[in-house]
Amino acid sequence: MPTQREKIIKKAKEILEKSSNGIRYSELVRQIHNEYPEIKIKVIQWNVFDLDRKFEGIMKPERGIFILEKYLKPTKGEVSYYSLIKNAIEKIFKERKLEVYLEITATTGITDKLKRAIPKETRKIAFPFLKIKKPDIFGFIKREFSNDLIVIEVKQDIKIDDVYQTKLYKEILSSRYTFLVSLNEISVEIEDLCRENYNILHSAQDSIYNFFVVVEFNKKANRFKNWIEENPFEKESDSYWR
Repeated sequence: MPTQREKIIKKAKEILEKSSNGIRYSELVRQIHNEYPEIKIKVIQWNVFDLDRKFEGIMKPERGIFILEKYLKPTKGEVSYYSLIKNAIEKIFKERKLEVYLEITATTGITDKLKRAIPKETRKIAFPFLKIKKPDIFGFIKREFSNDLIVIEVKQDIKIDDVYQTKLYKEILSSRYTFLVSLNEISVEIEDLCRENYNILHSAQDSIYNFFVVVEFNKKANRFKNWIEENPFEKESDSYWR
């Protein structure tokens, strides 16, 4: 006779098989409880809250959402990976003990919380611009007296126009941290362009603490590799991250 845990896990996997767009944690718990009303809600919650850690092939692309890995195919291009990349970048900032906040703005637009994070001296230019174009992912690092803006653009294959588009966001918004993320291997042409031409990734108003990086996102390993010009998170100086 199967245990309560075995019943819960089996039913969770059945539900996930039928949920090609993913399912929220609360809805997953509800459906399992409807199937097994004799099992207490807390027991179900305890057994499913970390399914992604316990079972291969189950993913949590964003907080509170479960989906089978096989359904995370790039059928919608870059959009399919926004949450994964957002979470991955949040993680590396948090490892630096920084208070980071990011939103997927390509699909939701710029919220009031993000607008308030934009420096007042930048808003006159930034606000009209953001009505026309906006980064894929946008956010900030919360500082004691101000915010450092973060811009993230995601592309299947990076072209020269993508580099200049991202640089435009960087300069209009005065972002301190700027990422252009490729979902596929970065071409030799783009790598050479960025490495051999200093002005491609740099702007006149940059301080030594700003960066604009081009980087590849390894979809299978869920991590970044091949940083151009360099991986800024390997800098150990505390002053660099203040």
